[in-house]
Amino acid sequence: MRKGVLGAMRITLIGVTGVAVAGCAMDRLIPSSHAIGAPGTVTVAQGDRPNKIDQLSYIAPAPDCRELPGITASITRQPAYGRAEIVRTRDFSPYPPGNTSAGCNSRRVPVWQVIYTPAPGYRGPDRFTYVKALGDQKTDVLVTLDVR
Repeated sequence: MRKGVLGAMRITLIGVTGVAVAGCAMDRLIPSSHAIGAPGTVTVAQGDRPNKIDQLSYIAPAPDCRELPGITASITRQPAYGRAEIVRTRDFSPYPPGNTSAGCNSRRVPVWQVIYTPAPGYRGPDRFTYVKALGDQKTDVLVTLDVR
């Protein structure tokens, strides 16, 4: 189990994906010390502040850096003790070196973010599911949370 600074969260990926996953915390979100969308454990803070769970983007190679069509995401089961949502925004997407879109890492690009907000005062386990897809390649994601 990896530990972050704010709580514990386990993300279990089910299926196969071709979806690009990247992440960088926005100002209104609680950052984590764990790679966004990676399997393992990370901390989720108690309270009513949003926590970024995953970030998805499908960006054309630099210097264009425009969003390419075809990526989708949706919540398929809400958590019992909080709220999960998919938010469309602009953020930095840290593609790994060698990726054709890595030249876009210094720009805010269109992204989909998976956000979890625990119910105020709640501490304990929670979970939700979402699906992310790029064309016909879909991945069902089960997120198990330990809110501390």
